[in-house]
Amino acid sequence: MDNITDIDKLIQALKTSAKIAVNQLAANFNAEKRAEDRTYSKEASLKIEKVIENNFRESISSIFPDINMVGEEQNNQNGNSVFTVVIDPLDGTGNFANGNYFFAFCVALMKDGDPIWGIIIAPLLGLEWEAKSGEGATCNGKPITVSRVNDLANSYVLWCEGGCKIKKRTLDIYDAIYPRVTDLRKLGAASIEACFVAMGKVEGYVSTDLEIWDVAAAVLITKEAGGRVSDHSGNDWKSSQSDIIFSNGLLHENLVSLVRGK
Repeated sequence: MDNITDIDKLIQALKTSAKIAVNQLAANFNAEKRAEDRTYSKEASLKIEKVIENNFRESISSIFPDINMVGEEQNNQNGNSVFTVVIDPLDGTGNFANGNYFFAFCVALMKDGDPIWGIIIAPLLGLEWEAKSGEGATCNGKPITVSRVNDLANSYVLWCEGGCKIKKRTLDIYDAIYPRVTDLRKLGAASIEACFVAMGKVEGYVSTDLEIWDVAAAVLITKEAGGRVSDHSGNDWKSSQSDIIFSNGLLHENLVSLVRGK
């Protein structure tokens, strides 16, 4: 039986543990040392990721032993709760390993498959995004909203292959979008790319083969900022989806059509 009754207490515990994790990340970032081990982002695996996730899990489990947990670095922890904590200890591992500041710690609280709270912290960028269902989204404590650009030709879009290694597929998507927008760019960290949509820096973000821990918090932040999130067919986001489009809503159908080749 689920014994978690104080959601605010749970969220506060998650935030406190997230801040500790972020401090660990920042303390272990050494651009000069990491640059010697340059690697393809999806092949990068660092010991610090496992340490941070393990510490985070132990901290939360000590207070809420029945909570479910899903993370990138460890097996799922199945408790007796309707709530699930989704953790990505280091989104943008390749960036971190190569001395690039575009990386973040992400955690989301989900209930019955939907995120109800989430936080994404990019320590070296000095950015912290947070959202709670029905209460809007913030960056560094200030409310954020998606852009109002409704002209595809005047839009900026981010793009990433996620975990997909089929280069033809990702290049087909790139080729479909790039000629029709102002610019198409890549940052190498799904959570940050999605949050750039949420805060109106870009109008869309298209990716393939993402995991739940990559996007759970970002989905809620984008939606709470007034954006839309779907699969590549335009179906509203579900936790089982991996091919995802984030947008300001105004250009969503345009991006779906481009990705689908219509």
